[in-house]
Amino acid sequence: MIPLNLHATEEAVLTGLAAVPQMWIKQWRKYHATTAQKVMEQAVEWGVKVRLSMEGEVCEFIPARISRNPWEVQGTLLLAKPDRVQEVRLNAADWQEMQLMIPKMRRNSSSA
Repeated sequence: MIPLNLHATEEAVLTGLAAVPQMWIKQWRKYHATTAQKVMEQAVEWGVKVRLSMEGEVCEFIPARISRNPWEVQGTLLLAKPDRVQEVRLNAADWQEMQLMIPKMRRNSSSA
């Protein structure tokens, strides 16, 4: 069996993965507003979710569109409580910590 090269597979799916700071993907943290905007813009480009902490609650956000002047992101907020999904417009001051959520790639059984 040929081993699956996960990094190559991710790179093919997520264009420019190697150029993105790994801390955006691996670390749950607070960023300066301009960095937070870049993280959100990357999420829109890749079509992936972002995990956010807002007012002490952890949620997932599916960004759909970025606006400028003033900068804001429009998308779907998925709150931890059941049936709490809402369309929102956010700016970098609306959340505290964040992290890009990269989908898990399929792994072969020997590496599971």
